[in-house]
Amino acid sequence: MMISCPDCKKMVSESAETCPKCGFRFSPETIKKAKEKQKKAQKNCLIIFILIIASIFSSYLIKNFLLESSNLKYTLYNEQSKNGLYSSIIIVDPINSNEEFLKQLGEKLKIETQQYTHVYVNIYDNLKSAEMDKKVMDLSEEEYLYFKEHHIASYTKNLSSNFHEFVIMLDEKTLQIKY
Repeated sequence: MMISCPDCKKMVSESAETCPKCGFRFSPETIKKAKEKQKKAQKNCLIIFILIIASIFSSYLIKNFLLESSNLKYTLYNEQSKNGLYSSIIIVDPINSNEEFLKQLGEKLKIETQQYTHVYVNIYDNLKSAEMDKKVMDLSEEEYLYFKEHHIASYTKNLSSNFHEFVIMLDEKTLQIKY
């Protein structure tokens, strides 16, 4: 077993009589104290590791509980995350294209994306309009009107500028929720 020299902190074999770096002379009592100190440090590391694992596990359980208890059904389409940035497209059933459902979805997005500094999520009520999201600049006027009609909400967060909002766009009515 290796122990730490009390004088220079170099790791030294417990069978060494002196430290090869600083020349400290080890006594049986010094070796015993060094072993006890090392065991205590290992025990503290183990406790910290267990606490970190427990914290991660409890966060996972809480997040899953919130997701399962919300009954919000939707499809993630084109989800991406990297370096604090999260973006996705969400497709909801047209039956759920209502203010109450979308407000709950906004709250859920707020919880799910709290670890990101920049978040961009567009919500559509069908796959066709979600696929148009990638090429919105190239749409004909007719396609754009269709796209706009089925683009029912946007969730945006930019912590650099303190901009954080959820915009619901239903039947020519726009509801802006600031966070």
